[in-house]
Amino acid sequence: MFYMKDIKICLISDTVFDLNGVSRFIQDMVKQSTETKKDFVVITSTNKNDGIEYQNILNLKPIFKIKMPFYNSLDLVFPSFFKIYKAIKLINPDIIHISTPGTVGLCGLISAKLLKKPIAGIYHTDFPQYIYKNTNSKILKFISKKYLQVFYRNFKIIFSRSASYRDIISKDINFKLENIIDFKYGIDLNKYNKSHKDIEIWNKFNIRENNFKVLYVGRISKEKNIDKLIKVWKSKYLSMMDLILVGDDELGIDKDKLLKYNIHFLGRQKGLTLSK
Repeated sequence: MFYMKDIKICLISDTVFDLNGVSRFIQDMVKQSTETKKDFVVITSTNKNDGIEYQNILNLKPIFKIKMPFYNSLDLVFPSFFKIYKAIKLINPDIIHISTPGTVGLCGLISAKLLKKPIAGIYHTDFPQYIYKNTNSKILKFISKKYLQVFYRNFKIIFSRSASYRDIISKDINFKLENIIDFKYGIDLNKYNKSHKDIEIWNKFNIRENNFKVLYVGRISKEKNIDKLIKVWKSKYLSMMDLILVGDDELGIDKDKLLKYNIHFLGRQKGLTLSK
């Protein structure tokens, strides 16, 4: 078993500055490693930046990019393999942690093999199911499974974010259960606590203070089943209840038409406003 306090870790990810759970997870790891003075470096390749300076995030400019199919807020980048390889070689980590199986992650995987470095990773997203949900194509689902089986076959360890994902990792990508380790969630209590409560926030968004509120925060997309949530809400509509959706809308829903059902789209919110 490797322990972060003893070794130098290089994490490779396709997504670091996007508005999603993976990016936030990596940024939290960067913050924690900085505060605890761990030897931890992140390599990515993107034209995006959240405006914050991170000493231990190395962002290598991609050759070009296109929009990710079925995930419009994410870019599919084509990075420079040689830049990534040289960066990893210069860092000379004890272990390479690959966070995503995209083009950047693939460059990290090939580099790890060439440099003979042990590889670990984390399985954030059930991509075969994600692709099937968005395409209804069993062929694409099958191809994605085969790709992931090849991608992860040389990993020493895969971290799982939940018990259900352990079974998916084991069955879908044929990874040994004894090499799958649970990676528990953490919560930043500075961002999520009752001290941020401010009922005036609802006035800002023209939402009645006294109504019972159901809040969803995340991408408003098909694979998140938000279309089903909206359908059920409309069928069970009650005037004293509000459904509040916060995040990027990828369904292209007519927001004005849903206001009569007390469904509110607040778009992307960050920082103190999101905490409130």
